[in-house]
Amino acid sequence: MTHNLQPSSWTWDNGAFGTNQFAHPYHGSLYFSAFRANGYTFWQSVPPTLIGSYIWEAAAEKQYPSPNDFINTCFGGIALGEMTYRLSNQIVNNHTRGFKRQFSEILALMVAKQS
Repeated sequence: MTHNLQPSSWTWDNGAFGTNQFAHPYHGSLYFSAFRANGYTFWQSVPPTLIGSYIWEAAAEKQYPSPNDFINTCFGGIALGEMTYRLSNQIVNNHTRGFKRQFSEILALMVAKQS
């Protein structure tokens, strides 16, 4: 693992398009959305996304860390996370009660987690 902490160990990843352009931003949006949904601002949610992505690349991957995975996870995750955060906030009406409120919260959850 300590080898992955060295900048020289980072190599370009030839992963599949779907993995690099969809899966990595999705996972980055999970980091970002976790903070946005708990009351943090946009800019307060950015550092945890960067840190979470770095930790994953450096400590949890079986492969060498990859700069393109890091970039896609961070910036794609921030963009996707903010879009789904704003969309889910538009779906939920805090003034409704009962079934209508439950339905809107379930729909908002599905939107936020489908990012």
